Amino acid sequence: MKKEPAQNTIRERNPVLSFVTALVMAITVICCVVPFLYIIAMSFSSTSAISNNRVFLLPVDFNLDAYRSVFNYPNFFRAYGYTLIFTVGGTLISLFMMVLFACPLSKTWLRGRKIIMKLVVFSMFFSGGMIPNYLLVSALHLTGSVWAILLPFAINQFFLIILVNY
Repeated sequence: MKKEPAQNTIRERNPVLSFVTALVMAITVICCVVPFLYIIAMSFSSTSAISNNRVFLLPVDFNLDAYRSVFNYPNFFRAYGYTLIFTVGGTLISLFMMVLFACPLSKTWLRGRKIIMKLVVFSMFFSGGMIPNYLLVSALHLTGSVWAILLPFAINQFFLIILVNY
């Protein structure tokens, strides 16, 4: 059997296109990375250097006062704990609820499956909004609790459709 030669890639066929693509990607990376470096440099610089606009990408008059004030703030670790609860708990609850919902909908022999999927798609495009969501949370007596954030957003319709089709 005779092997056919591999086709040339775009890079080999058009070096100008390759250069322009690399240039656009480099500019995009610079636009994304420079603000992070600027914020990091500001966080490690003194307040006088910041107020005199002497800081750009490298810290000036290195100090850790900003980090000391953040870690000495009394509610910092409590707020970070809520962040972890919302992230880990929300992911686990959402996965659990969506798998329970998607597993039966993935079965082709299930009667009423198409109607339920149409309702899911309809609710994805036309949500109730903020006020009905608040009325639901307050009717369930969840206001002021962690569950008011975790439960109403437990099932994302878009991810549910992906999960059903997987």
